[in-house]
Amino acid sequence: MNGGQIVNSIVSGAIGGGIIVTVAGFVLKNWWLEHLKSSHSKELETYRSELNMELKNVQSMLDHKVFVSKAHYETEFESMKKIFKCATQAYFLIQGLRPMIHYGDPDETDENKLNRLNDRVNSLASIHDEFILLNESLMPFYPENVHVALNECAIAIRREISDIRTSGLDALHPSGYLKANKHQEAFEENYHVAAKVIRERIERLTILR
Repeated sequence: MNGGQIVNSIVSGAIGGGIIVTVAGFVLKNWWLEHLKSSHSKELETYRSELNMELKNVQSMLDHKVFVSKAHYETEFESMKKIFKCATQAYFLIQGLRPMIHYGDPDETDENKLNRLNDRVNSLASIHDEFILLNESLMPFYPENVHVALNECAIAIRREISDIRTSGLDALHPSGYLKANKHQEAFEENYHVAAKVIRERIERLTILR
């Protein structure tokens, strides 16, 4: 082999080796980039999933809130507080209207029993009138379902009062107590419905900052 051939062989080998190194470097870089892409894709997907879950939770919370001004909040809160206080007064009066008649002098005359009963009826009737006035006048300031439940309470009161006033002493007989129990249960059921609605409404109200 002459000198020219030796030089050509060396040059060819160097060029071939350089190409191999270059190709290997390219393949390695490409593999590394694909590896990083895959790794980051998984991380991004996990992050996206967590973010979507957080957004859903926030949206669910926002959907459950009612944003109002401070004036609106205070007006609605005070209105519900005032009407429910009156409903509570009526609740205790209707619950104790007839059962409390058993307490007293065993020798008490029927007339005195009737007078005591009428005094209690009149107290309940007075609260009923105040209750109705508040429920109607404050109706624009709280949810309709609160008004409906409290109106059912008022109906139960009127039925109890009407039955006693038309029955006289018969209101204190066993059949009268059965009617009383029916009226009391109707009042209590709607009283608790109103309480639940008011509690949930207050939890939803949020003052705009």
